Amino acid sequence: MGTKLVRDALDAADAAFPDWMLRAYLRALHGKGEPAFGPRVVTLAERHGHEAARAWAAADRGRGAGRLDRLLAAGGGPQAAPEALPPVLRDPPWRRRGAARAPAGTGGGADPDAFAHSRPSRPSTAAPSTSRPERWWRP
Repeated sequence: MGTKLVRDALDAADAAFPDWMLRAYLRALHGKGEPAFGPRVVTLAERHGHEAARAWAAADRGRGAGRLDRLLAAGGGPQAAPEALPPVLRDPPWRRRGAARAPAGTGGGADPDAFAHSRPSRPSTAAPSTSRPERWWRP
């Protein structure tokens, strides 16, 4: 249910055939069904009216009416005002579009300070000192 194509197709089907889709969602919720169908049932019921949704659910040999009533009762609790929600829920950072990033390997060049704390290189002509051990990690 997470892909945009599936969500768009379900939205189009909900708009074109709301009664059929409501019954299909209620049938799919039987047992271990897709959990995303529950909110879709509630949305369809709110959009077209609870009485119309109950009539559509009852048309399916009465099996969906009980599920619909349970979903509407569970989703009927009071909801917090948007101002009362924490900022991360009002404007989730994962939904923001990031600034366009340059592809890796283009522009900017190498960072000159990338190896500033690495071991200093010795000139190839200088002979190593044998009088004392090399302690390059000390200042």
